[in-house]
Amino acid sequence: MNPCGNRSRVPGTVTGMLCMSLLLASPCILHAQGIPSIFHRHRFNQVQGQDYSQGRAWKTRVDLGLAMGFYHFDPHYTNAAQGLTGFTFGAREEVPVMRTASLMFGLDYESLGASFNSYFFAKGYSFLYIPAEEIYNHNLSIGSFHIPLEFRFPLTSEAQKRSLYGLVGLDYRLFIYTNAMVTNSSNGAFVFEGQNNLSCKYPLFTNQGCPMVELALGYQRNFPGHQNSFFVEFNYRYGLSPVIYTGNNMGSNNIQFTMNTLTIRVGLKI
Repeated sequence: MNPCGNRSRVPGTVTGMLCMSLLLASPCILHAQGIPSIFHRHRFNQVQGQDYSQGRAWKTRVDLGLAMGFYHFDPHYTNAAQGLTGFTFGAREEVPVMRTASLMFGLDYESLGASFNSYFFAKGYSFLYIPAEEIYNHNLSIGSFHIPLEFRFPLTSEAQKRSLYGLVGLDYRLFIYTNAMVTNSSNGAFVFEGQNNLSCKYPLFTNQGCPMVELALGYQRNFPGHQNSFFVEFNYRYGLSPVIYTGNNMGSNNIQFTMNTLTIRVGLKI
């Protein structure tokens, strides 16, 4: 064995140990001398993700507009069906989420109507469906509350003066007022008038409540020098439950139909 060879490794080992000791001690030395250290000293659990919604305030939206109903009645029991244009108004709170999106919740009131010809059976009469007797006009007036939960997202940059946005959401429709007016379409004679004639085939919480889904497309124009804006929105709601019309509260006119709505709204975001 070469003893000189063994002795030649000792200085290198000592030198490596000295370098390692200096490297470990350098942050303390630099800190003592007031020199900033290059080492990242805080623990990983101190690092927090950036909240991109910071700096964006909650907004209140108020709107009003036209409402149109889209109905599908069973042609075996109805004819000459048509929807009647109504109105809507409401308010929402817009809560910023993520970088540019928002969650919205609020309350709408919607007034709609429908008209169709069908049968009418008075109390004590048998139910005999003869096409020639399908001569009674049923005119429905419908008032409902809507409780939406919506996700709003920009389609173009909202930093610009004008922008477009989209919206998807769920909606709870609650019928609060219905009125049915029945007349004889051959001579116009009054036959019957009654309230609370509508219910949901698949009710939620109450027989007059049912869920809907909605899609919307909107245009927004920002006011110069302000964070407020004006908007126009086209909103389509699709009912997940058919609606049941009983006719005279005795079930003689048990007609099911679908009821979807399109609203065109204008409003302010303040």
